[in-house]
Formats: sequence, structure tokens, C-alpha cells
Amino acid sequence: MIEDFTMPAQCIVIESDVDEKSGQITATVIVKKGTLHADDLFVSGAFEGKVRYLMDDMGKHTKEAFPGEAVHMTGFKEIPEVGNPLYVVRNQEESNFIISRIKQRAVLENARRLAASGQL
Repeated sequence: MIEDFTMPAQCIVIESDVDEKSGQITATVIVKKGTLHADDLFVSGAFEGKVRYLMDDMGKHTKEAFPGEAVHMTGFKEIPEVGNPLYVVRNQEESNFIISRIKQRAVLENARRLAASGQL
């Protein structure tokens, strides 16, 4: 199987935290597809961000990460949930579209849960 390294990255958040020294939100992600680059715009959950810093598993600054690699990154506006996907987007319009779809899905799932429990 040959991987397309030119496509926008798709990742999974495996841990997240707030750095005590800098106060920045950080996360470790595993790249599943594509290549994650410094300065990429991304969506994770219902929030967007921009990759500000990438650090490899050896603690060294890097500018990109490939499929199968885990990297520590900054650039989040909110703390991402562990297990959330992270999608690199091409522009703000794509980011807004994905976030609106994620929010719509959450509203529908919440309504289904309420209906199933008899509270609706």
C-alpha cells in the first residue's frame, strides 16, 4: 500500500494538556494519512487552530510529520478531547464548513439521546 504524502493530514489526538510554563494548549497526535506541516490550518472537534510548533518523539523541533509518526504540537484554541480526529483544512471556508457539520451532528445526537431517554 502506497501512502499519498501530499494530501492534507488526518490525525488522532492521543493526549492533550495545558503547558504549565507557557500556558499554551498542547496535544500529541498520530498522523494517520497525509503530511502534517507547521503552519497548517486544522479542525479538531468543533474548534479550529493553526499548527504553531511540532516536536518529534525525540524532543526535536520538526517542520512536518508523516503517517505513523506521533508529534507534540501547539496551536489549539481549546483543549482537544483525546480520541478526536484532527483534519488539516485548506482555508477558513473549509474550516467553517466542517465545524458547522460537527455542531449539527452534535445537536442531532443530543436530540436522539433525549428522545431515547423519554425526555423529549
